[in-house]
Amino acid sequence: MLGSEWTAGEDQWFVVEQCRRCPLPGYLIVRPKIRGSNLEELSADAILALGPLLQRVVRSIHVVLHPVRVYVAHFGEEDGDLHFHVFPRTERLTREYLLNFPEQSALIHGPMLLDWARERYRDSVPSEETLGALESLRGNLNESAANSPAAPDGGRSGNAIF
Repeated sequence: MLGSEWTAGEDQWFVVEQCRRCPLPGYLIVRPKIRGSNLEELSADAILALGPLLQRVVRSIHVVLHPVRVYVAHFGEEDGDLHFHVFPRTERLTREYLLNFPEQSALIHGPMLLDWARERYRDSVPSEETLGALESLRGNLNESAANSPAAPDGGRSGNAIF
């Protein structure tokens, strides 16, 4: 699976892809089409599009996977380019994590869970569940784009997303 097969969707400013290094179902990366390392490097229009895009991505993950929580994060440590991790914490992943870190059963530390999952599943082969989730997310994001007036131009350009 290469290139556009990993893509869940794109708009004028951003590409949304299945995470390649850690192919867990619904773990998406949102990256700007214009490379940069900081938010301040994005155009005003791209900044205006980012919030509604992240909202649609998170909503689609909830619809498709029904996770306990969805984390949205920007680190830029491993890859200096600006990108956002959109990571669903599913019930199954939560159970597996708590088997390894039972001391966190009262309060899960999200950044530690994300780091643990990225190491645990690094470079694994995408499962049928991951591929199916990607296909469902692609469809849901396209459907939400068709029904969304949230683009900076009110959806008039046809580029609301995807």
